[in-house]
Amino acid sequence: MNEKLKEMREAWKNLYGSLFKWIVLSGVIGSLIGLIASGFSYAIVWATSFRQANPMIILGLPLGGLLIVWMYKITGQEKNSERTWF
Repeated sequence: MNEKLKEMREAWKNLYGSLFKWIVLSGVIGSLIGLIASGFSYAIVWATSFRQANPMIILGLPLGGLLIVWMYKITGQEKNSERTWF
């Protein structure tokens, strides 16, 4: 009987130890993801206010697109048409 009680106590100790480990780990990961999401939110607000303060910047979008196409051409990436992300 005493042996069974020791086994049961050990099982509960392992269970609570594992539970504590996962609670701490989830708290750390949740905090990290929250900080990243908060930083992304601030970046979106900054980009929006920058765009509203400089409305002519939208005219540069076609030039940016042409620059990207040119960079693909000089690096030979337009020949790499394999779509591995589907």
